[in-house]
Amino acid sequence: MAIMPFEGGPAIKHFEISVAKWGADASTLQYVSTHNGIDNIWEQPVAGGPPRQVTHFDTGQMFSWRFSRDRKQLAMSRGRMTQDVVMISNLK
Repeated sequence: MAIMPFEGGPAIKHFEISVAKWGADASTLQYVSTHNGIDNIWEQPVAGGPPRQVTHFDTGQMFSWRFSRDRKQLAMSRGRMTQDVVMISNLK
């Protein structure tokens, strides 16, 4: 991911993130990172520095999220995806 000037030109910053949302004050990028099949929200400061883990869930996947402007509330949809496979053979 890259931050580019609205007027065009070369990227100002590059990040190793594929999908992100702006933080409330535009000083961070928020993204979901998956470790051991568990999703949590992380923030990456735009000015640089290490990312910070925001949520600390120990199960499940994150499908969508949004912080309130004052960052006091978090709306999200979480859960798990399951898939079943059934093989039917020898039908006549």
